[in-house]
Amino acid sequence: AHPRLPDPARGDQSCLAAMEACAYLEVCIPDQRCFYRGKLVDVDGARCLVRFEALDPSTADDRSLEWIPAEHIRDAPSALPEKFKPKERDTVEVRVQAQPDEPFSWWEARVVQSKGGFCKVRYTGWDQGTDDIVEASNVRPAAGMPSQPPACVKHEYLFADAMHKWLLTQLEQGASAILADVVSRSGLFTARMDLVRPSVLVLGTERAVHKACLMLDVHLKHQSDLRRLQAEREALQARRERLETGCRVEFEVPSALLGLVIGKNGRHINQVKATTGVFHIETPAAKPSGARDAEAAGGMTKVVVVGGSAEGVAKALEMLDFAEEDVPVPPSAVPFLVAKNGANLRDLEARAGVVRASLVKGAKALRLVGTRIALDQARVLIDLELSYLQTFEQERTEIRKLTRATGNLALATEAEGAAGAGGRGRGAGRGRGAG
Repeated sequence: AHPRLPDPARGDQSCLAAMEACAYLEVCIPDQRCFYRGKLVDVDGARCLVRFEALDPSTADDRSLEWIPAEHIRDAPSALPEKFKPKERDTVEVRVQAQPDEPFSWWEARVVQSKGGFCKVRYTGWDQGTDDIVEASNVRPAAGMPSQPPACVKHEYLFADAMHKWLLTQLEQGASAILADVVSRSGLFTARMDLVRPSVLVLGTERAVHKACLMLDVHLKHQSDLRRLQAEREALQARRERLETGCRVEFEVPSALLGLVIGKNGRHINQVKATTGVFHIETPAAKPSGARDAEAAGGMTKVVVVGGSAEGVAKALEMLDFAEEDVPVPPSAVPFLVAKNGANLRDLEARAGVVRASLVKGAKALRLVGTRIALDQARVLIDLELSYLQTFEQERTEIRKLTRATGNLALATEAEGAAGAGGRGRGAGRGRGAG
């Protein structure tokens, strides 16, 4: 038995080329001294599972698979020398088609005569002793029978399921390109990505397998980055198309904040409709209190807005997209940001337009609730307040330094005056009348 491969009867033959990349090997038929091209699919001890080259690649299926003794396999010879000129009595290999329904293969022969771009050859295996005339371009130097089977190890490279799903959606640019590059650069015989499990089967020498795994690490790391960037680009493109050509938008808000979206008795929704001109705002129907409590534990609720213009829908989104965010602040800045009875927090709510601004237990963050635009404005104001706090602290530090310096200078002046009081002014031994 061999691993399950894409089956054309199941409709997955189109995935076959994209799911694997293989370097060609050549399989020897010893009694006929000929070589058929194939790709290594699996190894089992001294046996190799080979998929033989098909005359029409689109018809390749499990029937072209065959277990072959490893000693009958050799590496495919390198490309033909451009100036190769067969000579009489040379042992060569001739590219011919043995049967109409078979692909071309290479047959060992001896050159009887070579003249004018043609060669008369005599096969050493197939129809031994029979002469044939072939074009010299279909003749290559004989590579000989396999001396030893190619050293091959099998390794399964595992990776994340999310990346596997991504690659299945990006066959040509993803899986196919990656596997082909890995096989080409590492010298592998085969790299095949499983259709179901997130894994790649690699077959090759120990060194090639090690190099292939390193390359797969790099490829998949950058594919992850590419997936993120593409998702970001697609999201932006979809948003732009909705805003430019569509009049409908769907978004999610925390279930615990759905009351802010609706407002008391639907007041906020009515206000949004009147302000933006949208004519439909869809929210979930009212639910029992127990269900609301369950949603408040962290669920999200979808809101749909439909309007006559993209501009109106975008404005409605700005007014309805509520969120909650914790903004970290230094504990030393809490008294400055909060002030007496939370006066600065109330001021922040009024200026930024957030619904609530409160101190998180432990005094390490401010919790903000409001639309995303209001939250953004609040973050800017908090950063500005903190920058002024730093400026105030610097000014106070300078004032303290100047106060100390001024105090020291005053003390020095007083000390100097006290020291000169007994030796100046009217006194014995100086001034008029002395003596």
